[in-house]
Amino acid sequence: MHEIFTGQEIRTAHLPIYNELEEKDFSGAVYFFLNSVFNADELDTKHLLHFVEKGNTAFISANYFSKKFSDTLKISTDDFFDYGKNMPDTGLYNGFALFTDTVRLNFVNPQLKEKKDFVFPKAVPNFHITELDTSKTTVLVKNSYGHVNFIRMRWGKGNIFIHTLPQVFTNYCFVSPINCHYAYKALSYLPNTVIIWDEYYKM
Repeated sequence: MHEIFTGQEIRTAHLPIYNELEEKDFSGAVYFFLNSVFNADELDTKHLLHFVEKGNTAFISANYFSKKFSDTLKISTDDFFDYGKNMPDTGLYNGFALFTDTVRLNFVNPQLKEKKDFVFPKAVPNFHITELDTSKTTVLVKNSYGHVNFIRMRWGKGNIFIHTLPQVFTNYCFVSPINCHYAYKALSYLPNTVIIWDEYYKM
């Protein structure tokens, strides 16, 4: 992942958000989180949102988000397993679906959208956003069922990016040049600036 940010300063964060941001003045930085669970408590949530309000960016890719963080941003996530009723016409046998258990994603922006979906293997769970604050949110990526997987939220002078599939940014998926292209496109939304790379909440 670090190679995507070639030429950018990367600072590794080994402490909770509160400790990392306390008495520090960042301008236009990106706080980057890649976790299966983003377990920010009330204090960490408060300081992260204050960091964003001042014109910085938070990028958080996780399957689950703490209740305090989710409630504050008015979002929720869930996983989705298709038993066949919403699948393309691949056929049914005695009521059981015959399908490939993969996750298919594509961008909403026509300039980033591909003719064919990005296809990720079964090791990627199909988490998506089920609730969001439409007054502040832009949808960036959906899966093949129309479920939302990547959003941008305006927060004060900055932006919060929420992505529900951290697995697509791991080396397991990077072995595919096409899927690697997805990661580059998704991260192209971030400004070219200092990256605060979280290791404290790491998956």
